[in-house]
Amino acid sequence: MKLKWLIATAYFGAVTVALLIIWFSLQKMVIVTTTAYLLAAMLIVSVLLGFGLASILLRPTFKDLSALSQQSHALANGEFRRIENIHSKTEIGALANDFNQMNDKLEAAFEQLQTAEKDKNDMIAQLAHDIKTPITAIMAQSEALKDDLIPAAELKQSLTNLQQQSVVLNDFVEQLQQVSLTTTRAVEMGPVYLDRILLTTVQSFAVRLQMEHRDLQAEIPDDLQPISSNGAALARICQNLISNALKYSPAGSPIELQVSQDATTTTISVTDHGIGIAPDQQALIFNRLYRVDQSRNLTTGGLGLGLYITAALVNQLHGQINVQSTLGAGSTFTVHLPNQ
Repeated sequence: MKLKWLIATAYFGAVTVALLIIWFSLQKMVIVTTTAYLLAAMLIVSVLLGFGLASILLRPTFKDLSALSQQSHALANGEFRRIENIHSKTEIGALANDFNQMNDKLEAAFEQLQTAEKDKNDMIAQLAHDIKTPITAIMAQSEALKDDLIPAAELKQSLTNLQQQSVVLNDFVEQLQQVSLTTTRAVEMGPVYLDRILLTTVQSFAVRLQMEHRDLQAEIPDDLQPISSNGAALARICQNLISNALKYSPAGSPIELQVSQDATTTTISVTDHGIGIAPDQQALIFNRLYRVDQSRNLTTGGLGLGLYITAALVNQLHGQINVQSTLGAGSTFTVHLPNQ
C-alpha cells in the first residue's frame, strides 16, 4: 500500500473511532443529540481539512519517494542515473542524496569491472597471438633437430634460436607474474643502495649492448646516498626502462642513464634516441596493454605491460614517473623517488 493511502487510512480510522465514541456517549446520554451532531460535524471537517493540508505539504515528499522507488528499480536492472530535482529538505532529501552517491560509486565500480574484464580479454587475446610465434618456432626447430634435418654447421645457430625463443616466453611469464604482484602485494621498504642496483642492471644488458654495438652512458654521483625503498621493485623499474629504451631505438644508438639526488628526492632518467612518442600517445603509454608500436612482432611487440608495471611499481614506492618525447628523436623517462 502506498504511503499516502496509509496516511488516509490512519486519518479516517481516527475519525471512525471518534464517531463511535460520540455515538456511545449519545446512547448513554452523556451528551445531547444537538451536541453530538455538532461534535461529529466539527470532527469530520477538521479531519478533511487536516488530510488536505497534509497532502499538500507532503506532496514533494511523495514525489521524492516515487523517484527513489523508480531509481531503485532502474538500479536493479543495471541502469545508473541520478535522482534530480529533490524537493524535500527532510530525511527523504538526505536519503536521496545518499542514494545518488551510492549510484555514482556503483556506476564507477561497474565501469572499472567492465574495463578490467576488457583488459583481461585483450590480454588473453594478445598473449595467445604473441605466444604463438615463439612456440611455433620452438616446435619447428625441435622437430628439425629430432629428425636430423639441420646440418652440423647450423646446429649451434639453431640452438641459439631455441634459447632466444625460450627467453621470449619466459619474459611473457615474468610480465604476467609482475602484474599480479603489483596489484596484490604491498612492498617492504628498507635501505637501498641505488648505485649497486644500477650496476647490476647495466651488467645484465652487457651482451645485448655489445651485440647491438651500443654505448650505455651512465652518470651516477660518487656520493649517492642510500634511500628508503624496495630493492627488487627498484631493480625491475630500472630494467624495464633500459629494456624499453633498447626496444624502441635503433642498434648503434646510445642509451643515457642519469641519476641525481637532493635532500629529499632521488631522480633517475633513461634517454634513448629512437622512434619517440607522439604527444597524443604520451598520456596513454602507462596504461595496461597499451603499445606505441601496434605491430605484433618480437622486436617491438609484447603484451604492452612493461611501462604499466613500471608505473605501478613507482607508485608503490610513493614516487612519480613522467616522459618527455619528440616523435622521431627519442624519449626520456624520469622517475622521482623520495629518499625517506
